[in-house]
Amino acid sequence: MRRSFRLLEVPVAPVALLVTAGFSFLLLACAEKSPDEKVEAMRGRYSAELTNFVVLEEPAADTMVEPGGDEMSADGGGGEEAVASDEGNGGDDEVMEPAPVEVSRDILLDILVQNTGSESLPGITVDVSQIDPSGTAKNGWKVFLELPNLAHGMSEQVSYVLEEVDYEEGDGFHAEVKTSVPSAERGDYAEF
Repeated sequence: MRRSFRLLEVPVAPVALLVTAGFSFLLLACAEKSPDEKVEAMRGRYSAELTNFVVLEEPAADTMVEPGGDEMSADGGGGEEAVASDEGNGGDDEVMEPAPVEVSRDILLDILVQNTGSESLPGITVDVSQIDPSGTAKNGWKVFLELPNLAHGMSEQVSYVLEEVDYEEGDGFHAEVKTSVPSAERGDYAEF
């Protein structure tokens, strides 16, 4: 028994339209991205996580403490004057109350940065926020971390110091890489 096959006749116009649409889609998908779009795509492959922070306290820059423990201002003056009291002790002994020492607080951040992309940037800007005990944001910084050799699948622990932070007991910090940066804010990010 012999079988015969018949060719299906397909109209040429719909097939040509389908091929043209597919080709146009491929052209759009392969179209060259702008430099900002490339950076935005590479930033989307980075992540940052705050692993630890330490509060560093020292006397404020305009206050010095003498070796004997007496405070004086940087200009050589006595700062806030100590109060002499001879009440209740017959005036024989002089009791000095120490003047309060202003303290400058810096925050040492340990940030873990990871790159899951196939390309790397010379560094990444991380958004750091200070949060009070109730969870409300108090302050924010854009911190650029130089990481020129952070290749695909790699992570690196980086330390960064925030200077003169208005820190109160119970405050916390959070670090993240924003995946979408509005074009109006890109000037604040060193990668762009």
